Amino acid sequence: MNPAQIVDINISNISQEQFNYILTDLTTMIVNNHFNTTYLPEEIYNYIYFKDNNERNLDVNNLMLVV
Repeated sequence: MNPAQIVDINISNISQEQFNYILTDLTTMIVNNHFNTTYLPEEIYNYIYFKDNNERNLDVNNLMLVV
């Protein structure tokens, strides 16, 4: 991944619930763009496997689509 593809997001002063909501939306956006799919946030974690078992590591190389 080259530096032009890296997005640094800094989020602070939010609840765990808000963080999980944002993380789910980000995961859905990345998966749908990278794998050319149309999953909804409510279902995304039914189809995504994190290779390093870290669900916060949203690097595309860490995501595996399982259908």
